[in-house]
Amino acid sequence: MRKHSFIQIIAVIIAFIIGIIANVAARTVVLPHILPAGLQPMTGLLAVLIQIVVSVVIVLLIGFFSRRDR
Repeated sequence: MRKHSFIQIIAVIIAFIIGIIANVAARTVVLPHILPAGLQPMTGLLAVLIQIVVSVVIVLLIGFFSRRDR
């Protein structure tokens, strides 16, 4: 297995775990306090969108910094 493939696998796993942590934090701490009462039912959807955005950004950053070393 090449080093590059190993880094990609680790990056995706790390991004997924951090994304789940961001989802839980957004769902339980942040969104209920900042959303108005009418948008409270959308807390789950917004938390999933935050998880996706955080995961993609982390994967892109790890990919950028791993290619920068070469």
